[in-house]
Amino acid sequence: MWNNVTNEKGDVLLSHLFRLEDLDHGLKAIYETCGIHRDLAIIPHANRRAENAEYTPSAAQTAMIKKLYAADFDLYEMADHNV
Repeated sequence: MWNNVTNEKGDVLLSHLFRLEDLDHGLKAIYETCGIHRDLAIIPHANRRAENAEYTPSAAQTAMIKKLYAADFDLYEMADHNV
């Protein structure tokens, strides 16, 4: 994600970042900015699971994920501050 929202100098090209945990707030802000008037309650869930499947990566997998996505994690933390 990092390389899709930054320029070649590493500057973030977005004015706002929203966390997935706060998806409703983000969608409402985007709709408002675009002048779209839509009730979020009517957006259907297309990919809902029937059961709650748990997965825990191993320590090696976690280390690899942290290394590969370090810049993405930094960007994600910036979402609290809305760039």
